[in-house]
Amino acid sequence: EINKIVDNINAAASKISNTLSDLRYEQNKTKFIIENVAQGIIALSGQNRVLVSNDVIAEIFETRANIVGIPIDYLIKDEKVLGEIKRAVGAGENVTAGEISVADKYYRVDCRIVGDEMFEEFKDIKYFLLITDVTSEANLAKMRSEFFFNASHELKSPLTAIMGFSELMMTPELSEENRAQCAKDIHESSKRMATLIEKMITLGKLDSAQYAEKKTEDVDLRKISEEVIKRLKVIADSINVTMSCEGEATVKGDPNQMYTLISNLVSNAIKYNKENGTVLVTLSQTDDTVKISVKDSGVGIPKKDIPRICERFYRVDSSHSKTSLDSNGLGLAIVKQIVDDYGAELKIDSTTGVGSTFTIIFKR
Repeated sequence: EINKIVDNINAAASKISNTLSDLRYEQNKTKFIIENVAQGIIALSGQNRVLVSNDVIAEIFETRANIVGIPIDYLIKDEKVLGEIKRAVGAGENVTAGEISVADKYYRVDCRIVGDEMFEEFKDIKYFLLITDVTSEANLAKMRSEFFFNASHELKSPLTAIMGFSELMMTPELSEENRAQCAKDIHESSKRMATLIEKMITLGKLDSAQYAEKKTEDVDLRKISEEVIKRLKVIADSINVTMSCEGEATVKGDPNQMYTLISNLVSNAIKYNKENGTVLVTLSQTDDTVKISVKDSGVGIPKKDIPRICERFYRVDSSHSKTSLDSNGLGLAIVKQIVDDYGAELKIDSTTGVGSTFTIIFKR
C-alpha cells in the first residue's frame, strides 16, 4: 500500500513537473514574442498604472528604470491622447488614441481593452497600449504638405505676373512699346511656369512606377555631357564661364535620365558660378564603379545648407545667381531621386567662396 501511495505521489509530481515545464515554455514563448515585436506594448490597470511593458517601451521613452506601477501620465504627456485613452477605457472601446512625439520621432498610440473573458484570473489588467513608430509616414505626409504648399507658391508668382500684364495690355491708352514689354514679360513668366511644371512632372514620374523598369542600355556619358555643354553654352558665355569635359565612361541605364542628371548638375554649376569661372565635368570608371563629377569655381554652399540642398524646393540664397536660369529648388531634388533610383551615391564637397564638386558614384 505504501509503494502504491509513493507511485501515485511520483506520478503526480511528474505530472506537476511536466505542467510547470509547459507553463514555463508558454511563458518564455510569450515573453519572446512580446520582447521581439517592433511595437511597444504596455499593460495597464484600471487605475492607469503600468503592470507590464516590453523593452521597446524602454527604448522609445529612453528609461532604464523599472516603470511597473507608475501612472501612464509619466510616459505620455500629450493631454489630447491621454484624454482619448481614458475616454476609451471608460467606454470599453478599442481606439487609435492619436500620435505622440518623442525625441524627434512620431508614434501612433492604439488602445485595446481587455474583455471579461480574457485574463479571467488577472483582472488587474484593464487595457493595453500599442505604441507604433510612424515617423516615416509622418515625415512623408509633412513632405507632401510642404511640396504642395511650395508648388502653389512657386506657380502663384508667375501666374500673378501673367494676369497683371495681360490686364495691362487690355488698357487702350497703353503705348505700343509698353505693350511689347508686357508681352515679353508674359512670355518670360510663361516659360518659368512651364519649366517648373516640367520639373514637377519629372519628379512625379520618378516617384511613380513608370520608372520601375528602367532601360538598361549602355549610355555614353561623354556624349551626353558634350550635348549638355553645347545646349548651355549661350548661358555660360553670358557670364564668361568656361565649360569642359574630361574622361570617358559608360553606364547601364536610361539615356534620358542620364541627360537630366548631368544637365541639372551643370545648370546648377553655371547658375552659382562667378564671372570668368569654370565648370569641369569629369568622367571615370573602374571594374566596380562609374563616376560623374561636376566641379565649379562658384560661390559654394554654406555647411548648414549641404544636408538639405537636395530637398524639394529648398534653395540657398539665390541672390548669388549670376545667370538668367531660374532657381525653383527642384533641380538637385531630381538629381537625388535619380541617384537613389539607381542605388548610386551622391557626394557633395563645397567651400564657400571657392566652389563645389558634386560626385555621383554608380556601382557596376
